[in-house]
Amino acid sequence: MSSTSTGDAEEALLLNLIFKLQDPVPQYVLGCLPAIATIGASPDDGLMNKIMWILRSLGSPFSGLFYYCNVGQKEMVAYWLTANNFFFQNENILYRPFGHHAMKLALTPRQKRYMRECIAEATVLDRLSSLASAYYIAVGIFAGIARVAGAVGDPCTVKDWPYIPLALSWTVPVICVRVFNGNVVFKDPRHIFHFDKQKDIDSDESDEEKIEKDEMEIMDEEMGGYEKQKIRVKKFREDILNSKIAHTMLTAAFSMLMPWLSVILAYFTKPIGFACRSKFLTVVCSIWTFNSLMAYVLHVKGERTVSGNKYIHGWFCLSGAIIIILFSLFGLLSNTQLWWKILFGDICNVNNC
Repeated sequence: MSSTSTGDAEEALLLNLIFKLQDPVPQYVLGCLPAIATIGASPDDGLMNKIMWILRSLGSPFSGLFYYCNVGQKEMVAYWLTANNFFFQNENILYRPFGHHAMKLALTPRQKRYMRECIAEATVLDRLSSLASAYYIAVGIFAGIARVAGAVGDPCTVKDWPYIPLALSWTVPVICVRVFNGNVVFKDPRHIFHFDKQKDIDSDESDEEKIEKDEMEIMDEEMGGYEKQKIRVKKFREDILNSKIAHTMLTAAFSMLMPWLSVILAYFTKPIGFACRSKFLTVVCSIWTFNSLMAYVLHVKGERTVSGNKYIHGWFCLSGAIIIILFSLFGLLSNTQLWWKILFGDICNVNNC
């Protein structure tokens, strides 16, 4: 008899899950998608490669924040190149010239034209969708602070407020850059700055650009090598370099600490059962903090390619997939309070206020 009742309960739970999955997706979840797509935007060819970079940026916040916060508008195309595409005093540099290893790009007129071909202005729809994400994130932050302070609502309310936008509050700087800067790298510069295509590139040179060649470019042509495709870099003054290093350190600290705002607000929000939300978010934030710290350490050591070590890049992508699964589960749990108690026990019973 007991086995029959258990089977009926499991069947009822399964039917309830199916019905819940058929419910419309909450607006705040859809509103966060543009923020995730923005921070993971890349000029890679192929849908799978673009998805991999989105997963990496979602799994390691420092990776996405560093590109938008520490790479200037003039360097945003060169960021996707490898260390082999740069040279200093006729020698290849060891690491990509950004952040802790920042160097000034001395672009030739031809190289500037190639970079302009890789950039497009973000559409109005793209900017407005980013603003929609910023709206839901801002609402999540204000709602969280108001509930902690007890300024709004019944302290024993059983309705969840949007935790997911609050957890993604670290994407706000990226949204601001996309809205106010508006430039997007849509063409992979690694196809243009490639040694095998030197002859094709030379054939597109106009008479005006031949006249505008600088001294270094003429010297490269006289050498008859492939240095014409490489970007010459110069050293920054020490104070400028120190400023860029400090900026990178602040970005790393922001990427590691900002997500924990959601844990703090969730923990102190009543009823007592909501502490389970903070524990759930702790898992997500721990992944983000660990991966951001790892990405920052690798950056300090020096990187020759955008993706860096292939195994760590794979781990970041896997972490992004795990984050998506956890957020999907979190959305379902927030929509059905009873499931917290079923999965995690009476300690997550929201009626214990």
